[in-house]
Amino acid sequence: MIASGRPLAQLPSSGAALGVDRDGFLVYAEGSDLVALLARAGVSEAIALDETRLALLGEGGVGVAPDGETPRAIGDGAPTFLAEDAPSAEVIFPDTQPMPYGRWRALQGARVRYFPTAPPRFTRPTDEDADAGAAEP
Repeated sequence: MIASGRPLAQLPSSGAALGVDRDGFLVYAEGSDLVALLARAGVSEAIALDETRLALLGEGGVGVAPDGETPRAIGDGAPTFLAEDAPSAEVIFPDTQPMPYGRWRALQGARVRYFPTAPPRFTRPTDEDADAGAAEP
C-alpha cells in the first residue's frame, strides 16, 4: 500500500495521522499532540490525515471509531483492511515430547549433501569446561 499526504510535522494540529514504526508496523493515531504520541510509538515520520478517520466495521455492518462505541460513517470506495482469522501458531504434533539440545544436536548438525567444514555452532559444555570456568577469578 502506498499512501501520500502532507507530513505531520507541517500539520501538527491534525486530528489523526498514519505512519510506520521502526519494525514496519502501520500505526494510526487520533488525538492531540500526535507528533509526540507517534514518536513514543517508534514512528519518526507520519502523514497527517486532514479529514480522514479510521472506522471499524462493527456488528450489523455499522462503522464505529477505534473506541468501539462512537458511530462513524464508512464512505463508498474507502480502502479496506481485513484481519486474518488464522491463529498465529498451532501445534502440529502434540504427542511429540520436547528433547534437550544434547539429544538432537547431532541430527540437526548432520548434512545431507555435504560435510561440515567447521565445528558445530553450539556445543554442550562438558564437566571439564565447567570445572575450568569455576577455577578462573
